[in-house]
Amino acid sequence: VLDLPGSVVVAPSSPLDHPRSAYKAAVDLFLQSGSSRTDAMALEQEGVSLPAIQESQTHLLQQLIGSAKTLTAKQDLLNTLRQHLLVHTARTRGYSKLMLGDSCTRLAVKLLTSITLGRGAQLAQDTGFSDCRYGDVVAVRPMREYSAKEIAYYNHMFKVPSVVIPSLDTKTPDKASIQRLTESFVTKLQADFPSTVSTIYRSVRNHQHPS
Repeated sequence: VLDLPGSVVVAPSSPLDHPRSAYKAAVDLFLQSGSSRTDAMALEQEGVSLPAIQESQTHLLQQLIGSAKTLTAKQDLLNTLRQHLLVHTARTRGYSKLMLGDSCTRLAVKLLTSITLGRGAQLAQDTGFSDCRYGDVVAVRPMREYSAKEIAYYNHMFKVPSVVIPSLDTKTPDKASIQRLTESFVTKLQADFPSTVSTIYRSVRNHQHPS
């Protein structure tokens, strides 16, 4: 992510010359490989080797994140870097769509967090079904109508394999960052008032797109 060009956030003037069947081929490969195989094994089958990470780059990334004074700033920086990396990877691999796993619960937290951080103008792109700000790569959120609890129950009932990756705010107190505080506020309200998440999400969405 440290080697990405600055143009990654700029929509190209002309479409990339990648075959339009690249996405379908990737889906076919996933279906053939089966759910028990890891992403690394799938990449091996495609003949794509995992990138070699230099120790100097690791230290540089640690210094970059460490330069942020608060956990709120660190999380915001990490999310921005991750988004840019996803867009760049989609372009270099010839994909025109990014399918994100944002649930209604996560989007409700993101809505309140963005408003708190003064980013209300970006709510439509950050929480809408499709995000077209990068032009040739469109991010879609097909899971946005389902709560995190519904998704967790589905995964448990159908034995969907999952991976839990600790984040910067894992095991931190509620007041460690604005993101963490907002998440705690929403989830605690959700426990007593089940419609909290959908109310937050739909209220802001209706305000953005009045009927």
